[in-house]
Amino acid sequence: MNLMKLFDLHDLPGPHPGCPDPVHNERDLWLGIDVAERFLGLSLEDIFLVFRHSRPAAISILRAIGAQLDDRTLDNPKPGCHWAQLSPGANGEYLNAMVGSLRGLLSETKELEAQKPKA
Repeated sequence: MNLMKLFDLHDLPGPHPGCPDPVHNERDLWLGIDVAERFLGLSLEDIFLVFRHSRPAAISILRAIGAQLDDRTLDNPKPGCHWAQLSPGANGEYLNAMVGSLRGLLSETKELEAQKPKA
């Protein structure tokens, strides 16, 4: 599944004028988003929520996840087969830390959303 076809980053809340997006590689960001949805169990709604809560943090974390993975991650040998391939020189501990950061950011975001008064 190619998430670029499902939604565009421009559909997400844009950067605040006083807080521009961090410098990032688009390939790494999209690979991170795809991996978060396909392998880490996040829904597209979760990803949207994280972007809305803290776009710079979301970009930084997802880009860091994508940067650790090889392009072949998205080439499944069989339908229903899920695997992720680390790129040469990747740091598995760093990748795990970034996944933990993403899950923590999502948890924090959901807690804050739950505390908001219902409209």
